[in-house]
Amino acid sequence: MELIQIWKEKGLPVSKGVKLLSVPRSTYYSSLSLRGDQTIEKKQSKGRHETKTTFKFICLDGKPKKITVPDETVNEEIINLFSNEFVCYGYHKVTWFLRRKEYIINHKKVYRLMLELHLLRPKLIKRGNNVKRVKDRIVIATQPNEIWEIDIKYIYIHGERRNAFVCSIIDCFTREIISYHFGRHCLKGDVKRIIDEALRVKKISLANIKLRIRCDNGCQFISTLIREYLSSIGIQQEHIHLASPQENAYIESFHSIIHFEFTQRFEFDTFEECAEKLKEWVNFYNNERIHSAIGYRTPRECYEEYEEKHLKLKIDSFKRSI
Repeated sequence: MELIQIWKEKGLPVSKGVKLLSVPRSTYYSSLSLRGDQTIEKKQSKGRHETKTTFKFICLDGKPKKITVPDETVNEEIINLFSNEFVCYGYHKVTWFLRRKEYIINHKKVYRLMLELHLLRPKLIKRGNNVKRVKDRIVIATQPNEIWEIDIKYIYIHGERRNAFVCSIIDCFTREIISYHFGRHCLKGDVKRIIDEALRVKKISLANIKLRIRCDNGCQFISTLIREYLSSIGIQQEHIHLASPQENAYIESFHSIIHFEFTQRFEFDTFEECAEKLKEWVNFYNNERIHSAIGYRTPRECYEEYEEKHLKLKIDSFKRSI
């Protein structure tokens, strides 16, 4: 270490000195720190200058044109987005929202702007990263109405000091909530009703049905009524393994969204007030809330894009046949 220091005083860079002596650079600096030497030089990165403007595409005379707008305009877009009472986005989703508005902006700048506006969500602490996960029993949907998941969640009604029940059906491909039940109780008859409603909403023909419904082992889902009903209409029912919620990942993820973006943000005095607000929020979730897992689109956009592409493939196939 002393030899490197002597060479350094004579003008030889530390990087070359440690390389000649086969000494790690960290070892050299650690020895200086232990000796209390204050001659360690710290290089300060200049970095990029913070810009106060952002590029945006506009349509001028029918042609796209790139213009420069001040950051105040971007801040107004972000503030207007959060004026929607149901929006609870992090900076990544806000970035995609702005890009959909034709802004040319990256997530780092959006992070800085939201930090200045005090709109950043609290960071979630992830635990259990070393836990072994089940891989071979996770569903992978390749098209809408191929695999649905169904489950039940509680929502606390503060004014009544009791829980209400939400039973939801999610499409694993589009992440759309097709149907749900909200009530003070959730019985097997309620589960059958929302399955009927989901089939009616999606206009699924029972003559040639290729649909699986995955659920946990709750008493409503293992009841004879539900099992015989699904079997009679040709729907395959799947039960996840005991204590394996990761096998029901899509609906569990939706329940996490409800928890952070609905139940933690609103308090309700009555059951009826909660029911009305939940109806508005589910509509927002399906039609307005962008979802990172489906390419930062809404569930409705994902379904419509798939249907449009599928229809185009059918038309092209018909043209080739004639």
